[in-house]
Amino acid sequence: MFRGKHSFRVGGEWKRHRYNTYLPEEQATEFEKFSSFDQLLRGWAQEGDTQYGFTNKSFRMTDLSWFVADDWKLTPKLTLNLGLRWDWFGWPAEEDGRIGNLDFSRLSDTENPLSTFIVPSNVQTTAFDAVNSAVNASYRADTEHTLSGQDWNNLQPRVGFAYSPLASGRLVIRGGYGMCNSSGGQGRCGSREGGAV
Repeated sequence: MFRGKHSFRVGGEWKRHRYNTYLPEEQATEFEKFSSFDQLLRGWAQEGDTQYGFTNKSFRMTDLSWFVADDWKLTPKLTLNLGLRWDWFGWPAEEDGRIGNLDFSRLSDTENPLSTFIVPSNVQTTAFDAVNSAVNASYRADTEHTLSGQDWNNLQPRVGFAYSPLASGRLVIRGGYGMCNSSGGQGRCGSREGGAV
């Protein structure tokens, strides 16, 4: 849409992700993500997981975004590019509820952490009695995921320019900066990155 020296654009996007995986080598306990060498030596991992029984999973995720942008021609030689984008990255849900978590806010007895285990609302019974008994002893979440703390503030400004100093227009100097949020890939951990665009 054009109005005077402005050229406006608006848009949005809806994405539905399907991520299917089969990793039999993950049938073990892993401790990972150490933020310092000292933590590694002491064995203080920030993340750990145990997987037994099923390692084939079918994750489903939904992302939403919108943007507004304006190319503002200040002079015949200088144009400013201004914009704002917002992204929402939905939590992953596994098709058969094969993903659990710990919710330490549910801890009532430090000697028995069983109350902290949670499973999604769509968890299915399996052919493994050990898995079924663990699922039955766990708290069922109200959702098809077991995560909390959704990030809603993913506003990402952008600013840029194009300047043509020569009358011939054969030279254009461009620059810009923008903030970008990403879903962090498979782990779906939000990250904030800034850099030149």
